[in-house]
Amino acid sequence: MTAPAMLWALFACAGALRTEIEALQARVTRLEAAQRTITAATAETDHATEARALFETAQKLADDGLSAEALTLLRELQAGFPESPYAARATALYREVALVGSPTPAFAPLAWIQDEASLEDAAVTVVVFFEPWCPHCPGQLQAAQASTVAWRDAGVRWVGATTLSRSWTPEGCRAWVADLGVTFPIAHIEPATSQVWAVHGVPAAAILSGGKVMWRGHPERVTDSLLQGFAAAATP
Repeated sequence: MTAPAMLWALFACAGALRTEIEALQARVTRLEAAQRTITAATAETDHATEARALFETAQKLADDGLSAEALTLLRELQAGFPESPYAARATALYREVALVGSPTPAFAPLAWIQDEASLEDAAVTVVVFFEPWCPHCPGQLQAAQASTVAWRDAGVRWVGATTLSRSWTPEGCRAWVADLGVTFPIAHIEPATSQVWAVHGVPAAAILSGGKVMWRGHPERVTDSLLQGFAAAATP
């Protein structure tokens, strides 16, 4: 092979080798990017799992009436995982649980839709916030009615409260609760009253005794054991 031919062959091999090296470098770059994506996704999943665990534990503590412990975990969640979807839920739950131990918030109905009552009439009062358009509220109101009957002799009373949103009228609401078989007092309240009670969705409930908020949460979590504990504590 002549010298020029050998030189041309070397150049050709060098070009092919350079092309191969560039292809390998590009592949390495893609693999590194994919690894970073996997690592970030794994970290995000781990964070989401931890945030969820904190929230669910805090919710369980709040349901069981352990408000101080629940607030501690919710603060930890908000500080440690501010970007988590659970952070917003933690803020809402924090507002609810923070009411526990405080004096009964203002409750001045615009009118009584059905019967009427004072929140201090009974040893233990459960306020259930609802709206007639809410698909989950009928079942909760009927459960509250059953609880009213079962716990009446123990000094437990239920009181309903609604803002009558979405164009509902007192007359329409009165007929609606009558169809459900609900007989306990129902108050028409202002939206501002709901906010004072940290109601950010319905149905919602609060348990009162001795002029204080003893518990705050979803009415389906108002268990017989919870009522029994508050009723026993309220008994002289």
